[in-house]
Parts: sequence; C-alpha cells; structure tokens
Amino acid sequence: MFLAIADRPMPLAEGVHPTAVVDPLASVAPTAKVGPYAVIEAGAVIRDRARVYAFAYVGEDCVVGEGSTLYPHTVLVRDVTLEAGVIVHPGAVLGADGFGYAWDGARHAKIPQVGGLRVGPESEVGANATIDRSTAGTTLIGADVKIDNLVQIAHNCRIEDHVILASQVGLAGSVTVETGAVLGGQVGTSDHVTIGKMARVGGQSGVVGDLGPGVTYWGTPARPKGETMRTLARTGRLAETEARIKELERRLAELEEKL
Repeated sequence: MFLAIADRPMPLAEGVHPTAVVDPLASVAPTAKVGPYAVIEAGAVIRDRARVYAFAYVGEDCVVGEGSTLYPHTVLVRDVTLEAGVIVHPGAVLGADGFGYAWDGARHAKIPQVGGLRVGPESEVGANATIDRSTAGTTLIGADVKIDNLVQIAHNCRIEDHVILASQVGLAGSVTVETGAVLGGQVGTSDHVTIGKMARVGGQSGVVGDLGPGVTYWGTPARPKGETMRTLARTGRLAETEARIKELERRLAELEEKL
C-alpha cells in the first residue's frame, strides 16, 4: 500500500504534443495523451486514456488499448493490438518480422511475415523485450502476462494468461506456454514445444521437448528438478566412482592371475 502511495507516474501533458507526427488516417481518442516526437501511422488507433510517450512509434493498423502505456522509444511495428491496460517499457519492439528463411539453393530467401500480434489486457512487456508478429495468423500473449526485460518471443508463439517470463528468456517459434507457468531467467526453448499449465522452469534450463503441467523443471535438457538434482549429485562423485572402479579392476586382474 505504501509503495502505491509513493509511486510517481511519469509526467505527460494532456492532448497531442505539437511535435508528434499523427497521420490523418490515424485515430486518437480525445482523452489519450501523445508525447513529443511520437509517430502514429495511418490506420493506427489510440484509445481512451492511453499514454504514448516521447519518441514512441505506433505503426500501421496498430491498436493501443484503453488505458495502455507506451513508454519512450517503444515500437509497435505493424498489426499489433494491445488490449486495455497494457504497459510496454522503453526500447521494447513488438510486431517485428519473425525469423523465417528458406534455402533456395543459393541463399537464405526471406519468408514474408504477414501475421499480427495481440497482447491481452493488463499484461506488461519489459524494457528491450521483443515479440515477433506471426508468419501467418497471430502471435498471442494472454491476459496478465508479465514479461521481463530482454525477453525474446518468436513468431506464432502462444502465451496463455498469468504467465511470467523472467529476464533473457528466449522462446523459439510456435511455442505454447500454458496458463500460470513461470520461466526463470535465461530459459531457452526449441520450437513447437508446449510448457504445461502451472509448470515452473528453473533459470538457464533448456527446454527441448514438451513439459507437463504442475511440475518444477530444471537443467538442460529440462527434467523434473528432483531428477536433475540426483544427476548432479552423481556427477559430483564421478572422480570417486572412477577411482573405485579402477581399484576393482586391479583386484579382479590379480584374482585372474592366480586362477
């Protein structure tokens, strides 16, 4: 409660700043605020009480939902929809091309990325995080999803409600993270995997296959935490085990000589 009282929102003047560039085909609600040097492209919609800070870029056909906030230097590239109450922190880029190429015999030919991105209500995207639009269809971020700084979410991912992604998580294309799952810092995934509902994945884990719901995982490849801990304990005794095996081999050799 005290922290809420002490919080100081960043200042932003009423209306549209005279240095902002707003395309005539864009729509800005009367109660929205647009800061200095922000750019709002054609077809973009800024809804009631939204706040767009200095140097933010809102591309063609993007929607900034009611009460949402774009902090300075955020970028919505194209076809990005933010629902109500979304917060995007400085330097984040939403809706850039997914990483799609096909070898044509001579070079890596770019695959057009023609889909979009939708971020659900009350979600928050950290500084310098990146979320790619889909190759086709929509990259989906659910409601109340909390995405830390420097997270990368690739094209066609589906992040369900109440998920937490800590700093430097990297999700490859078409990954599904189900409701309430938590991924610790620097977790990386292969493409097309599913992380189950309420699963917990420890920091720096590598997810190479589907993970079931409600279990805590850790390690590379990510396995149930208890299994990983037992494996690490055995690894720590490898030198001792090797010495014992060599001693047993020596004794066996002596017995064979006596036969």
